Amino acid sequence: MKTILAAILGGLAVFGWGAVSWMALPWHIPTMNVFANEEQVTQVLTDNAPVSGVYVMPNPQRAHSNTHPGEAEKAQEEARERMKQGPFVFVSYSREGMDPQMKREMPYAIALNIVVAFLIVALLKATDSVGYFGRVLFVTAIGVVIALGGVAPNWIWWRFSTDFTLVNCADTVIGWFVAGLIIAALTGEERSRLGATYRRRI
Repeated sequence: MKTILAAILGGLAVFGWGAVSWMALPWHIPTMNVFANEEQVTQVLTDNAPVSGVYVMPNPQRAHSNTHPGEAEKAQEEARERMKQGPFVFVSYSREGMDPQMKREMPYAIALNIVVAFLIVALLKATDSVGYFGRVLFVTAIGVVIALGGVAPNWIWWRFSTDFTLVNCADTVIGWFVAGLIIAALTGEERSRLGATYRRRI
């Protein structure tokens, strides 16, 4: 029962920190640039992006649409040259738009955080007994792993900006540190061990 409670409260803690981080702290918004003319960009996307999804430009896949080997090789070379010259674009595109209140996204985010917290609690329970701060450090270290393994690669491969990457890495680590404070309190055995020691002494 404590495992489930620790997972639920830990996941809610991460979600709560995320809400504070994005809504109250002034460090995410400055990392996202603004197009000079959003209306023109919107029109270009509407005209050229028929379905929602991830788009990359220049996209080497254009070369694979050519059936003639010579034409495919030429298209690949042109794509490489365009990539060298720039601009390079990586876009997550939703043609249907998005609710600013994020009423649909929030339950998914909470559920995902709880699942991740449950896995972390399971890993923590499989380790040797450690003190409260050791358990906090354990959960925080997993947050570091999530940040380095899940967020930082976008800086390497997709040219996510350095400030955007660093802020989101820090956000991830802090969120799991906060969750670790709660998870560590619900997964320890200090009370039972102290109680047994006290009973033996009397």
